Amino acid sequence: VIDRFGGSEDAGILKKVAGAYENKALMIYELKDISRLDMAIQAAENAIKIFPNDNTYHHTLASVYGLGGRWPEAFEKAMFFANDPVTIGENPEEILEFFIFAAAAGEPEAALEAINKTAAAASLEPLVVALKILSGVDFHAPQEVMAVASDIVKKVKNIGDKTDKS
Repeated sequence: VIDRFGGSEDAGILKKVAGAYENKALMIYELKDISRLDMAIQAAENAIKIFPNDNTYHHTLASVYGLGGRWPEAFEKAMFFANDPVTIGENPEEILEFFIFAAAAGEPEAALEAINKTAAAASLEPLVVALKILSGVDFHAPQEVMAVASDIVKKVKNIGDKTDKS
């Protein structure tokens, strides 16, 4: 798809090309194939070049940067999707997944600092509380928020345990 249709000017075809680039990056991410990290970054960047306002592609690039331990760049990209009202309202799972991944990778303090700079922080209070717990920050939160935050903390620790054993 990329080779055959990459030069197209048709928006519908270009959407497929961008999707192919994203799929390439996601496959490398899902396989945790660090040896092909540069290829994944380039693929995600190419998708963004085609559709710079598509926050899904920014999410993919942020995740790939995180896989490579390039957290400052990852959190910079996260600002695109974690400040997008549509993503916050319709697909908050993308935001949660990214920040849980960051915390599980040993970056809870940086994740907390980054999420607090976004519009998503207000609507994802349990995530913020979980990051505070993992960062050792003092806070007060309602019992309902604490229950969900505790589940997020368990998920982070579970992912971290699996990563440590890999």
